[in-house]
Amino acid sequence: MSKLLLVPKKISLVLAACVLSLTACGTDPSETPTPSSTVPVSDSIDDIKVTGDFAVEPTIEFTEPFAVDKTMSKVITTAPEDSLWVNQDNYGMEVPEEAFVTLLYYGMDARDKNVFDESWVEPEEEAEDETSDETEIEVEPADDTEAAEAEATEEPPAETEPEATADGRPMAAPTPTESELIEPEPEATETELIEPDPTATETAEPEPTETATVEKTPSPIAFPLGGVIPGFSKGLVGHKVGERVLIAIPDADGYTGGNSSAGIEAGDTLLFVVDIIDTTLAKPDGEAKEAPAGTLAAKIKVKEDEKTGVTLTIPDEAAPTQAQSVTLIEGDGYELGEGMVIVDDYCIYSWNTRSAATPWTVNDITELSEGAVLEGIKKALIGKKVGSRVLMILPPNDGGFEKGSNDPPIEEGDTIVLVVDVLGATYDTSWTQWGAYISHPYVEVGSSATPTAE
Repeated sequence: MSKLLLVPKKISLVLAACVLSLTACGTDPSETPTPSSTVPVSDSIDDIKVTGDFAVEPTIEFTEPFAVDKTMSKVITTAPEDSLWVNQDNYGMEVPEEAFVTLLYYGMDARDKNVFDESWVEPEEEAEDETSDETEIEVEPADDTEAAEAEATEEPPAETEPEATADGRPMAAPTPTESELIEPEPEATETELIEPDPTATETAEPEPTETATVEKTPSPIAFPLGGVIPGFSKGLVGHKVGERVLIAIPDADGYTGGNSSAGIEAGDTLLFVVDIIDTTLAKPDGEAKEAPAGTLAAKIKVKEDEKTGVTLTIPDEAAPTQAQSVTLIEGDGYELGEGMVIVDDYCIYSWNTRSAATPWTVNDITELSEGAVLEGIKKALIGKKVGSRVLMILPPNDGGFEKGSNDPPIEEGDTIVLVVDVLGATYDTSWTQWGAYISHPYVEVGSSATPTAE
């Protein structure tokens, strides 16, 4: 859960059958199974044929069973640079390690060609509009028995002046005619009126109708590569936004021992076709900036280490009474706006203790909306661009934790210091759910444009 969030949000994994997650749903044997001795191990995936354009459900052809003993990947095709199915600003950007990616994928077991998971879904059927412009009043039919009894006991009306309605019109029932008093014979149905043909021996078979093939709809999914099976991450890192990639993953890099809920057995090789829609940055990317001389922000030392991430040294001075924010690296990506969801790395320090309340945390997800994040953080980040690193000093009465916090542990009245690296952004709020299927993130809010498969 994001430590930046004021409103706690449950992070849920929605991937079917634990697919892609690090923990396999099957057994966990002590030894790593290898492909069966009856299945020859291939040193290439060139004989696997993948057809279909980017964002279209792929078809995979090969001779099964197929097996590899190491993860392999190759590019199948690329999307046009102007495709609405990719983030055009990041088109061609390489996927870094531990990136937060948005993609489409199609997973198949190379032992039996079982498709165990995919992010193409059947289109929803549109419900027929049963409403009408005219309001119809339904009259419940009267019970036939009661109606018959009432008709039998009803006396014919006396020949008197007819009663009048409220508007003066006569309201008299007409005298029943002779034909109305005689119970009618039941009418013959159409089939009873037609004489059967004794010479006919066979009933004509209706001509078969062709069943239309329904094309599945792409349903992108977004998640960090740090939380998936090793082979999936290995196969994607280094590939680029806009590429369709084929990945072959052995058991050792997949589900050691299999995944019973997905029908994957121990030793199975997995095949994935992955369309890379977007990736976040690995680290801030832009022009380095200095904090204004003489400010408290300039006195805070920011140190970066490959193992520990970013650490801060806070000066031994009184905390400020007003919020301050400084851009330390100015990126040139998306400009952040109200309601955007960002992927960020960050840390939070206490001014009172001069220590980390939250150490360096990667691939955090923060929604820049009222009530979803501290107001001081939202104000400091809106207007900044993806790729930026921002230093913030937030007093409790000016954008910080006014009454303190349990998580992160901040005492009431304490000032907090944060460094936030903005690595990606979207207007799709379902990014706040780890592994959530998302609507297309790269159409501006309110736009009538709809992405279609290439």
